Amino acid sequence: MPAGRIILLFSLLANIVLIAACFVLLSTAKENYTNYRHFRSLGIGTSEATSTKPVDNSIVLFGDSRIETWYPDPYSDKFAFINAGVTGETTTEMRRRFERDVVSLKPDYVLIQAGVNDLTAAVTRDIVDPVQLVATMQSNLEYFIKTLEEQNINVIVTSILPALHLNMARKLFWHDKLTDRINAANKKLKLTTESLNADWLDLDPYFLDESGNPIANIYYDTLHINYEGYDVLNEVLKKYTDEL
Repeated sequence: MPAGRIILLFSLLANIVLIAACFVLLSTAKENYTNYRHFRSLGIGTSEATSTKPVDNSIVLFGDSRIETWYPDPYSDKFAFINAGVTGETTTEMRRRFERDVVSLKPDYVLIQAGVNDLTAAVTRDIVDPVQLVATMQSNLEYFIKTLEEQNINVIVTSILPALHLNMARKLFWHDKLTDRINAANKKLKLTTESLNADWLDLDPYFLDESGNPIANIYYDTLHINYEGYDVLNEVLKKYTDEL
């Protein structure tokens, strides 16, 4: 066989092997992502609130990474803020530490910003029963509100922050339905919050532009806001707490 054909044959075989390897790696990455992110069985997470003792005139900020990475810290003339956020947690994982990190501190108010990790689970490609994941999120948030009100603790529930566009890496794992799921979840969450006489704080007007799109320059990535975004959030919260 001519040398040129041999080289061409080996090149073809090498490309086939490379394509097959890439397929295997991508499939493995998707499987690992799904297993790690949404079906893991972890111990209770720890937050700043875990080692904090009850203080007078306090507001506990309860949630996931959007709470934990809150910086600059919020400020109020009336209240001290305690951060009870743990990155990556779904509301089910939050529920495991709810008594320890929130209820036991006996705060005056609890602000809840949570649910986006449940929703990213629900839009993961090939996920099993996404509808049940969303229903569980709503059930957990209802449990948080009812339990706090039974303890005479005031509850503020914020809308789930809008998500920026999906980048190429996230598109490998998620369906492009996250925004729809967030909007639908917020509608249900608003009804639940108001029916239980908790306060609803809608953040969409502060994080969406006139066209209804997230304001890109205050976002760090698809799910998280940057320092400028937290400045906006602090202004909203300052105005809100001043009126309490």
